[in-house]
Amino acid sequence: RWVAAALASLAERGYLRPDATGRWRVAHRDLAALPLARQPLPEQLRSIDRIDRFVLLERIGSGGQAEVHRAMDESSRAVVALKLLRKEALIDREMQERLRREAEVLARIRHPGVIRLLAHGPLGGDEYYLAMELIAGPTLAQRLAAQGPLDEASARQLLRQLRESLQAIHALGLVHRDLKPANLLQRPDGQPVLIDFGLVQDLGRSTRLTEFGQVVGTLLYMAPEQQHGGLIGPSADWWAFGVLAHEVLLGVLPWDLAGYDDSARRFALLSPEGAPRRAYPEGFPAIWRALIDSCLTRDPEQRRPDFAVLD
Repeated sequence: RWVAAALASLAERGYLRPDATGRWRVAHRDLAALPLARQPLPEQLRSIDRIDRFVLLERIGSGGQAEVHRAMDESSRAVVALKLLRKEALIDREMQERLRREAEVLARIRHPGVIRLLAHGPLGGDEYYLAMELIAGPTLAQRLAAQGPLDEASARQLLRQLRESLQAIHALGLVHRDLKPANLLQRPDGQPVLIDFGLVQDLGRSTRLTEFGQVVGTLLYMAPEQQHGGLIGPSADWWAFGVLAHEVLLGVLPWDLAGYDDSARRFALLSPEGAPRRAYPEGFPAIWRALIDSCLTRDPEQRRPDFAVLD
């Protein structure tokens, strides 16, 4: 009953509303704009689903080791994206260190194409949190799955802005190491926003989290040197950029792996010559081919993206 009372109280204040299925949803992106937003929270809400000063409203994402919640900062009434380690990952010291490292890195970056860190810190014990701006809407992966490839003008704008975001983080000595459509959101003005810096490598800081021989990332988007645990630099992100560009423009990955089972697919991707490439469809512009092919050069020393189509 007390949970129902808390939800009813929030609904009366305009914080929540039921959707068509009867589930409660946040009614406003910015709760601070509500007339009663500065009033104390209902007493019933103080004892449920809290992380420090944040009230958890809804889980909106989950990965292998972490999950993201829509949450309300009780002090400011702002609705944020709150990233936490999953309970089973709390005993993993490396995962704890990665989350702290992600916070340190995001605190250094100020760019519209990178998710903005609002707050971070320990919660006591082994828990740690990241509070970030909340960007509503699907990821690029979800958008492509629902709508198919982008038209040429939209693809050019997205890739141009993403290039600028990567150049900005590379200028700080950082390599994202997990660029893929699932790690891109979009602002209302169309600006793509890079998220999930949990695997970021700081080229100016050598630790056991980035040592030679460690393989991290998403295999389908990984550069050859990254797949085999070699030393990597910004060129690894440009390989992933080329894979993503192919997917954005053509709706499929560049690898021709039809008929391969999981084991054979992995073997092909990790082989010295790499997975077989798809043939470009007839009429696909040469200037786009030049961008993708230059990014997918296997030798990182020779991988020099041809950005002519974006300029």
